[in-house]
Amino acid sequence: MSHQQSPSSFKDLLVLFIAIVLAVAIGLLAHKTKPIETTTAPATASQIAFEDEIAAKISRWNCVQDVPKHLWDKWTPDPTRFEGVNEFLFKTGTNGTELEEILYFHRLKMDRRGVSWIPYNSHAFNQFMVGAGGKRVKFQGSSRIEKGEFHYHFQFEHAKKGMLGLKLVYFIPHEYLI
Repeated sequence: MSHQQSPSSFKDLLVLFIAIVLAVAIGLLAHKTKPIETTTAPATASQIAFEDEIAAKISRWNCVQDVPKHLWDKWTPDPTRFEGVNEFLFKTGTNGTELEEILYFHRLKMDRRGVSWIPYNSHAFNQFMVGAGGKRVKFQGSSRIEKGEFHYHFQFEHAKKGMLGLKLVYFIPHEYLI
């Protein structure tokens, strides 16, 4: 036995439903909320002096030995300052590979032997270059620390693809410096 509602009772239920929805909506609109306060206390003179001292120390870093050892694995890529990376990846056929991920997303780690990408060993870049040109690639790299930033330059001379250069810039995020 099936139970069917008459059109008038269905219409009454629909009107009741709409009235309830409107009442809830009006109640929500009428409910006064307090604006979120986002003010922060102004920095104290000692906080400003401390941050200025950190900035001054970082700006004096000119070589790896100037950087405290506990920060050697904190170098974070700043892709907005990279140069030549997209062209390099395209011309070597390494775009969309693990190499691209390494360059854009992995921190650098320094040690006495040199620089490597975490968690990769120091030869990760060279291993990818074997696939991108093998023995036909002449590789030259250099690095420097300038005003607290690590600049890593690579230059490749490829028999078929010509001269390719890229510049990578890394920084140590503020949270590691305080």
